[in-house]
Amino acid sequence: MVAHIYHSGDRAYIIDNVRFLREVIVLKVTRDLCIIRYVDTGAVIRIRPSRLFETEKEATNRLPPDARPKKSSHWDYELHH
Repeated sequence: MVAHIYHSGDRAYIIDNVRFLREVIVLKVTRDLCIIRYVDTGAVIRIRPSRLFETEKEATNRLPPDARPKKSSHWDYELHH
């Protein structure tokens, strides 16, 4: 599998703390690091491009089974409303 090459302005996903899927924007790419900004908080960090995923589905598939979002049903709505 060929790794995706990211560019400034690309949106991607990261698994944070081994459990949380978060959307990010790539700000800058160097040879072996990406500077990204979290969409939800605006925080900026440097990470390796190998930690980024092109799609939410791709990232979700890499989450541990107990951290994956559960499929909702009409029962979920009735229990929470």
